[in-house]
Amino acid sequence: MLKSLLTFVFIAGCKLALCQTAEDFNKGTFTLFPHYKEDVEYFANIIPDSTYLYWQCVYNPGPYFHQAKEQIVFEKGDPKYTKLIKKSKSGNGFMVSCPPGFCSYYIIAIRPDKTILQVNNSQKFKTFLGKIDNLDEVRLAVRDQHYTIHNNSMKSGSYQERQDYYLLYLGDWESDMISDMKTSTKAILTKSGDFKILESTSYK
Repeated sequence: MLKSLLTFVFIAGCKLALCQTAEDFNKGTFTLFPHYKEDVEYFANIIPDSTYLYWQCVYNPGPYFHQAKEQIVFEKGDPKYTKLIKKSKSGNGFMVSCPPGFCSYYIIAIRPDKTILQVNNSQKFKTFLGKIDNLDEVRLAVRDQHYTIHNNSMKSGSYQERQDYYLLYLGDWESDMISDMKTSTKAILTKSGDFKILESTSYK
């Protein structure tokens, strides 16, 4: 009776998808992710959670690379609204890289009432994405969590889609850079954007 009660409390206290365990990876069939594409193709397939008159994603190389300039990676909507955001820049962003964190991306969007939205951290990016609609959004969400997806690797580049979430085998680019061993990480990404690591192992 007590065990059943504790099980009920555990399930009630977490989102169902995030209550999965590593054992769930033994069920069903995993599929390799499509090969890596250019960033512009991933951002082009974002379906934002809200409607915008115009939005653009900007790559910020950070202060360390003095000769590099910010670059618009992708833009969507009526370009006449670019004049509203010419002076809108952000020193912060999401998908932070270039250790110890110099490079990042940010999004500037124009709402229907012509107010400006800055997407300049991970939480705002999660909100901007809203529902995870496709594998390109999965890849962007994974990158924002500082994990990577390897080409042609079931251990660090595969997925299984379920009704409300994805089971993922991911790589860890930071570990891969400093070790001959590669990392295989089991993770869950819900279609509402919540991310959870279950366990990590090493392999050659």
